[in-house]
Amino acid sequence: MSEPTEMQEGNVARESDQIRKKLLSGETRRTSAASSSSSIASFYNAFDEPYDGLSYLETTENDADVNATFLRLFDCQSRRRQRISEGNFGLLNALLEQEANINCADEYGQSPLHKVARRQQLDVAKFLIEKGADVNLGDNFGRTALHIAAIVDCPRLVELLIDSGVDTEVRTKGEQQTAVHYAARYGCTNTLATLQHRGADLAARDFKRRTPLFLAAAQGQPAAPRRSRQS
Repeated sequence: MSEPTEMQEGNVARESDQIRKKLLSGETRRTSAASSSSSIASFYNAFDEPYDGLSYLETTENDADVNATFLRLFDCQSRRRQRISEGNFGLLNALLEQEANINCADEYGQSPLHKVARRQQLDVAKFLIEKGADVNLGDNFGRTALHIAAIVDCPRLVELLIDSGVDTEVRTKGEQQTAVHYAARYGCTNTLATLQHRGADLAARDFKRRTPLFLAAAQGQPAAPRRSRQS
């Protein structure tokens, strides 16, 4: 995915500013009350009219939490997510200004960074990291965004996460597997090579003392680098 141009960055800033003004001015179809619930309802109503040809979020009784709103943007199968994936971060900026927690998680413990890692959305991941996303945050199974990047075979995302301070030796709960184990286990040779190049431990053993090469062989995957050979 190409880097955003100066014009695109300017558009993002203007979009965020317009959204913020709507939020702060009370320019909505329904009146905002002081409660958190009505404040978020007011946020939704600010987008009742199409913005750039797009209707944003629909109000529901369960959407009083700005974090739930923020997280839902990374789940919805809609043009809203497509806009975000194309670098239109105005709505995300507006929600963050409303104190959305960038590390909020769903019932599986997965944060927005986990979700964009799964979709290999490099620019969105970069945006989240720049805004303070925790690259070492694990989900309910202890998987970080690096584990996810490893199994979708996205070397550029692996590079970004390592450059941003991710711990390559973080292990999952239970199986105690690193991102290297995941890459080998699922035959993701591109990310495996990147992890090797960036100094990840290719001889790491999981809770059954299995190395990445052992897992690759057990799953019938391409051979892992020689340094991870089972002794």
